[in-house]
Amino acid sequence: MKFRGRKYRISLSSGEIIIPLIALLFVLSYYFEVINLSPKTLLLVKPTLYLCFILSLFIFFKDGIKVSKIPKSAPPTLEHNLPGLAKKIGILLRNKTTRVILITPIAFLAIEKLGFIPIAFLYIIFTMYLLGQRKVLIFIFIPPVILLAIYFVFQVYLHVPLPMGILKGVW
Repeated sequence: MKFRGRKYRISLSSGEIIIPLIALLFVLSYYFEVINLSPKTLLLVKPTLYLCFILSLFIFFKDGIKVSKIPKSAPPTLEHNLPGLAKKIGILLRNKTTRVILITPIAFLAIEKLGFIPIAFLYIIFTMYLLGQRKVLIFIFIPPVILLAIYFVFQVYLHVPLPMGILKGVW
């Protein structure tokens, strides 16, 4: 994705920004979930969240955004030749990164009602599929392993509750 001004061109490398953006959204979401916990519980959680936030921003700006000066003789780019907003949106929606960025807020909104475990499971599967993963064994083994690791780190080790949603009382 490129944005062009009169003198500078800003380009976003979609492969380089997706992971920092997702990490940043998860960190912000989790921060707002745990902000009202006891000070003893937050001793380890807050510095870890702040570090993840800073690292996500650093990686996003270091690898994902490129600013370059436009030479005076540069030809107009494709973005200037598209006749309408509809074509631009159509091109944007064909991009894998845009699709993942669009499903991320939906997942965040659903976490409170449905719980972290089922939404994260579906989010991991949809994201892997959108990014091109088609092996069934990967879909079967990777999401549960990731969710078990998250559950044990936060729930068991750090004693930080995950939103349970529909699983409240079952787990």
